[in-house]
Amino acid sequence: DVAKMIQAPVFHVNGDDPEAVVRIAQLAYAFRQRFHKDVVIDMVCYRRRGHNEGDDPSMTQPMMYNLIEAKRSVRKLYTEALIGRGDITEEEAEQLLRDYQERLERVFAETHAAQTSPIPIITADSAAVADIERPIAQQADSGTNAPSSTAISPETLAHIGKAHVQIPEGFTVHAKLKQLLEKREQMSREGGIDWGFGEIAAFGSLIMEGVPVRLAGQDSRRGTFVQRHAVFHDRANGNEWLPLGHLSDNQAKLWIYDSLLSEYAAMGFEYGYSVERPDALVLWEAQFGDFVNGAQTIIDEFISSAEQKWGQRSSLVLMLPHGYEG
Repeated sequence: DVAKMIQAPVFHVNGDDPEAVVRIAQLAYAFRQRFHKDVVIDMVCYRRRGHNEGDDPSMTQPMMYNLIEAKRSVRKLYTEALIGRGDITEEEAEQLLRDYQERLERVFAETHAAQTSPIPIITADSAAVADIERPIAQQADSGTNAPSSTAISPETLAHIGKAHVQIPEGFTVHAKLKQLLEKREQMSREGGIDWGFGEIAAFGSLIMEGVPVRLAGQDSRRGTFVQRHAVFHDRANGNEWLPLGHLSDNQAKLWIYDSLLSEYAAMGFEYGYSVERPDALVLWEAQFGDFVNGAQTIIDEFISSAEQKWGQRSSLVLMLPHGYEG
């Protein structure tokens, strides 16, 4: 649609056809050089692997990846086409594959053997910053009330853990996640709680106390680092199961959303929600690294200054709000 708006030609090409992809790329380049106008290539393809080596996309998109796993790779399809046309022999194809794999192994070994210079460690000089005036917000407030206990009872923790092994009838848990569910139930009884279950326990205890919880981000239901797994997907049909949605009959609501790829829009919505629902825990989560920069306007114009400008308060929690150093 964006291409139509600027009247740019759009070339659609099948990603399973390498020769067609090359021809379209050459045509698009020639158009750009000849007419000095924008051109768009829409390559219809898919991603076979996950985002990184620890990401198994079949955990969250089981139906799609059932189809992808059954599909032959582009290399195999093109190799068979070349052999079928008589362009190369099967032996030549195997030799080309071996040569390429050997080159990858060689570069991998060279990279590991390369010498790297150590990064100097800079330690803070406490004496140099001791006399720096601190903002009022960071100064001790003698009128502050004593902190209240935020602990939850062992019974509540065990109840949250048990909810993870009360799998709905007919629900097929992904093989890699069965152990996670059992581990969470074990941690709720024996301790050794990890970060992922610590979050789950916090959310679960709040909604059991009647406090609504809302979390939104680009990969919040599973967690960017495959650590949260608040929502599980049926391996056979893709149906969803939220263990924290079944803690009690009178629990508060829990919303966990995978947002669109616009930090500005998502954070802006969650800010507005938090203003209207001061009784709720509202969280926005950056997916990774410096992604928060896309929402800097919301931070500058609303979160950090709305109270001073309009007397408007927000309790929005920003998770992973890294800058460029992230």
